[in-house]
Amino acid sequence: MSIVFRRYIKANSSLFLLGNATTPFHQTCLVRSFSDEKSITETQYSSSTILIENGLNVHELPLVVRRLKNITEVDEIHSTESPQSTTDSINYHMIQDEFKQCMDLRDVFSLLTKCTKITPNIALGAIERIYDLEKNPTLISIATRTMNINLAKGAIMEKLLRVIILKTEDTQTIINILNTDSSSMEPYKPKFSDEILLRVIDNRLSIEQLCEFMEFLIRNKSDPKYAETIDKLWVGFLEREQDIDEHNIRKVFQVLHGLKSSKKTILAVLEQKFSDLWFKINVPVMVDILDTFVQEKYISAQSFAVVGTWLYANIHAIDQDSLLDVISKLTQLNYTDDQVEKAVEKKLHLIDTALSLECSDYHGPLLPKDQWTQDVPQDPRIRNILQKTMDIFASVAGGPHKVSTAVMVPHIYSDYTYLVDVLIQPTGLVNNTFNWKSKSARNDNVAVLIHLPDHYCSDHQQLVGHQEMRKKHLKILGMKVATLKYTTLSQYYTSCNTGGLKKYLEDSLNKAEECTNI
Repeated sequence: MSIVFRRYIKANSSLFLLGNATTPFHQTCLVRSFSDEKSITETQYSSSTILIENGLNVHELPLVVRRLKNITEVDEIHSTESPQSTTDSINYHMIQDEFKQCMDLRDVFSLLTKCTKITPNIALGAIERIYDLEKNPTLISIATRTMNINLAKGAIMEKLLRVIILKTEDTQTIINILNTDSSSMEPYKPKFSDEILLRVIDNRLSIEQLCEFMEFLIRNKSDPKYAETIDKLWVGFLEREQDIDEHNIRKVFQVLHGLKSSKKTILAVLEQKFSDLWFKINVPVMVDILDTFVQEKYISAQSFAVVGTWLYANIHAIDQDSLLDVISKLTQLNYTDDQVEKAVEKKLHLIDTALSLECSDYHGPLLPKDQWTQDVPQDPRIRNILQKTMDIFASVAGGPHKVSTAVMVPHIYSDYTYLVDVLIQPTGLVNNTFNWKSKSARNDNVAVLIHLPDHYCSDHQQLVGHQEMRKKHLKILGMKVATLKYTTLSQYYTSCNTGGLKKYLEDSLNKAEECTNI
């Protein structure tokens, strides 16, 4: 008797979000089943197709339907869908250590006979040790070589494999067996593949496990049995859609190339998740996703726009090689937009400015200057602590008229690099009359930089490269540079230690690094 579980057709009464989440389509499903007598006796499932209507589009997708002998088995199957315990995986390592002490096949069989109950982990440990010994003939004793164990081994293997398939709750164990490269294991892998497919039907695989199983099927798609299974996994990805995150989304993208009839369905889910998660995606993951775009010759205005937005937001965190890689891939995809152009135009302007300041042989800046003054906002944490401690800053500097906050160095590229948190100068910057280009004024002005925790390396002492460059450029521009730690300022303020805060500021100003002559 064949049963189509509600999970396959529950979308009849819900919205199946494909594409733009703001314009969901109503999904209509029509399931049809087909099978032959041979498959009925050999497998626990039958093959079907499902027609899914989304707006004006209709997709026909392959479907796997579990074959049950009794209607009461439905409750038993649903009861297995709870998260699996990791106890089996932990115990397995202890069992594996026991079998590693067996120096020949006879020892393995002897150890098995002493087991009152052969659990899945014991079976797997025995199988792995058997193959380890067979791969290394030097480990097999002469007695074992001369004894006729092939028939016994075959019978034991069948029993062990049956124990693993029927009893193990650890799906990863079965996936690991599929990924072994032992030629002796090949005849048994179709059974394990069938078992994993049944667990996909029961929604018992994680996104990572689905991808790992898919990769196995793709590697072995020359076998028709594995090839036809690939497109049946779409239902597992849809059931686990909520589990796709910024870490595993690239794994799903990377298996797209193996899909055929279900590719559009999975891709629609990925497009939506990509739009939801883009701000969490790091550089290596994005590079891998773009690799998939190029490989698949993928074209999507929605996803490409997300890439442009991501690039503009993360341009400061991309190293030179990764930036070149991203731009190269976008070029291969023949895509650009305002966000991409602004991102590239932007750490380029910074390179042009840095070369102009540091290299006497560079006759720059070569890029056109901004045609408008762009506001560079000061970090709200720094702005807040300055508002609370400004009286003390003014006292140390010699009066409020000598202290200015959030000062942008004029006549230079508008970037946070050239934003001075606190500028202390002898004459003040009333009406911006201070002459920044005056040679005689060098070292008269002190740029105070307040460094947040993320401005430091993991040792919390050494500044990251961009902050070191910031100090260097401000010194080249003729200022002394003093540095303060945001955390230290906050500690003095919250403890109401005015005396300690004042001394901290005075000591930092006395240690200010003088300007650099270039």
